[in-house]
Amino acid sequence: MFGLLPNPWVIIGVMLAISSAFGGGYYKGHHDATTEMQIEVARLNDEARVKEREMQERANNHALELRKAQDNAKTENNRVADGLLSGSMWLSVPCGAVQPAPSAPAAARPGIKAQCKLDPAAARKLLDIAAEGDDAIRQLNALIDFYNDVRGTLLER
Repeated sequence: MFGLLPNPWVIIGVMLAISSAFGGGYYKGHHDATTEMQIEVARLNDEARVKEREMQERANNHALELRKAQDNAKTENNRVADGLLSGSMWLSVPCGAVQPAPSAPAAARPGIKAQCKLDPAAARKLLDIAAEGDDAIRQLNALIDFYNDVRGTLLER
């Protein structure tokens, strides 16, 4: 009866061989999966860096366009301000209604508004307020354009 049982060392050897085969397969599979994940992460990181560079380039282009527009507006405002201060230009505001002559045609009857010339310093202050508002509007429009540009780019992919 004892002759039918195999040697215990043979059983232990077979069990060790099976265990090491499963362990080695598990290790190799895990190592291969980790390597594949690292390769995929590296590829996705490279794609993200390309997108980041593209977005930064677009942001720089939008900032340059805004800077040019603001410089042009500042040049124009300075030209107008110089004209206001020198007296070659002036601003006027409506300051009341002038009654038309009784013999005036019917089209002129509603009343013609008289214009009052503003003091150059007051005109300059109004110009500065308008320029500040225009700058804010230009900045907001540039931001909206940039947002739409980036959004369109990201939705395309």
